[in-house]
Amino acid sequence: MSDNNYKPGRVIEDRKTRFDKLNRFVTARGGWVVSVPGAELVTIETLPGSLPAELRAAGYNLRRDGEGQRILGSAIVQELTLTSSGAYEPLAPGSTKPVAQDLRHAGIVSVERYTFAME
Repeated sequence: MSDNNYKPGRVIEDRKTRFDKLNRFVTARGGWVVSVPGAELVTIETLPGSLPAELRAAGYNLRRDGEGQRILGSAIVQELTLTSSGAYEPLAPGSTKPVAQDLRHAGIVSVERYTFAME
């Protein structure tokens, strides 16, 4: 029996497989797919950067769909230096002292939202 015969749900399963590959691609580059798996219209959120260009180069027709915000676990980075007594203190802007420790805190970041059809 040929595998080319119509099977109910095959289109959805193919779309889910492509969606999974897309989700791994986007996630590996610091983005988020916020659509339901298998949806025909896909929405992603990304920090400003090269991800939209990479997706366009891969053949996706992205449309800018606004902006949003996300809370990230390491959005705020605080650099500390050591004082002569061995205590940590925040590094002053423009300081040439060596950074002794980076502290990372949760914070809100702006993201760009894009939508495209999963054909």
